[in-house]
Amino acid sequence: MEASFDQEVVKLKTELTEKVEDYLSYAVATWMEENALAIEHGIKNEMAESFFSGLKSLFIEHNFGVPEEKFNLLDGMVEQIDEMEQKLNEQIEANVGLHKEIGVYVRDGIVNECASGLTETQKEKLFKLAEGVEFESEEDFRNKIDTIKASYFNRKVQESTTADPTEDAQPLVEETANYSASMNKYVDAIARWSGN
Repeated sequence: MEASFDQEVVKLKTELTEKVEDYLSYAVATWMEENALAIEHGIKNEMAESFFSGLKSLFIEHNFGVPEEKFNLLDGMVEQIDEMEQKLNEQIEANVGLHKEIGVYVRDGIVNECASGLTETQKEKLFKLAEGVEFESEEDFRNKIDTIKASYFNRKVQESTTADPTEDAQPLVEETANYSASMNKYVDAIARWSGN
């Protein structure tokens, strides 16, 4: 019995280890995707620093002198590169923000197009339902919204169209043939009014 307990513990440890490894692999892959730009810049910075330190040691080993003002020039270039990188990062963030705003406008436009023919309360409900829908592409999003519209609102539209008030008005007109002439005027007016 103790051997089976030990085997069960080993089995659980193995499963737990595999699950932790799978999760860590997933987390690392996700982090790499989200931070690909930062990783690329970090690698480039490390390569540049390594190159410059190697160049400096090469100059020192071979007694090659670089005037002090040239080092200041190099420092100035590094500062310019840092400024340009900062501006690039700001522009990337601005572009990401603009891209999100455009996505919101595109989503709202598609929902608005799909909501044509609905009442205002139905439109509001469709907009609230659309908030939970993932946007992958315009066509896919439109299909999802059309599906939501068909499943939630077409039943109500069909129910309201089956109870057509003009169907009831026609038998009323037919029954009025036996009334007097003055009464026929009133019945005709009611039939016209209910037909609109």
